[in-house]
Amino acid sequence: MCRTLTAFAFCLMPLASDAACTIRFGYSDQARTPYFLGSGSRVPEPPGTSVDMLREMGKEVGCAFDFHRMPIPRLRHALLENIIDAALLGSDDADAKD
Repeated sequence: MCRTLTAFAFCLMPLASDAACTIRFGYSDQARTPYFLGSGSRVPEPPGTSVDMLREMGKEVGCAFDFHRMPIPRLRHALLENIIDAALLGSDDADAKD
């Protein structure tokens, strides 16, 4: 998980030159403690370590995250339809049935 987020941070670096950027980021609506806390579409406080790390990375490069929680099949659809810019899917999520 940490290596994935670190790689994602490097992808954000070119955005640092923009005056401001917002990344629409999707993740599972189910709790995956400690990575994602709570369940449902609302982003809880505290949100979990993955969301905390993404927020910190965004601060480092001057980008804000607009988080969206939804079921895995909807995340994939949202990526394909350009509703969100990025998503964090686990290896077990990739095999989830639509």
